Amino acid sequence: MSDPDDSSSLGEATAEAIGGAGPAAGQRGAARADVAVADADRIGVLVDRLRVSAPPDGDLASRSARIQRGLRPLGERLVQVECDVTLGGAVLRSDPRDMRGGRFFQVDLDPEGGAELVRQRVSEDGQRTHEAFPMTREELARTIDGLLAEDEGPDPSP
Repeated sequence: MSDPDDSSSLGEATAEAIGGAGPAAGQRGAARADVAVADADRIGVLVDRLRVSAPPDGDLASRSARIQRGLRPLGERLVQVECDVTLGGAVLRSDPRDMRGGRFFQVDLDPEGGAELVRQRVSEDGQRTHEAFPMTREELARTIDGLLAEDEGPDPSP
């Protein structure tokens, strides 16, 4: 686990903590990232699953909207599929226009501040299978920080 006193972001600290296949984690204050790593080298990481948890910054709908606006895993835009605290959270998926080869990202949010990112592939018969996805360490760091969905303050546009 990374040193919580380091000045890097949670994403940078977590990406730096990855030494190879297996679990890796980073922590900054109350925020924590856990990555299931299928493979890694000095430049890239094959991510099986990514989970970020932190005290929620705003309600579930505002967190979901911030992630939808700001996070682009491997360049794919996300759209909200569901957002309901009584059903246990929110779900965002890759915009169907961005899907390639039947693959899509899914982000599951819980009301307690957790966010999990996975990649799925849909076969021709409609079956979904979990699939690891490659990212550079820099992309991974940005993705982790994007899943935190921290409020950036008021919108500066008029």
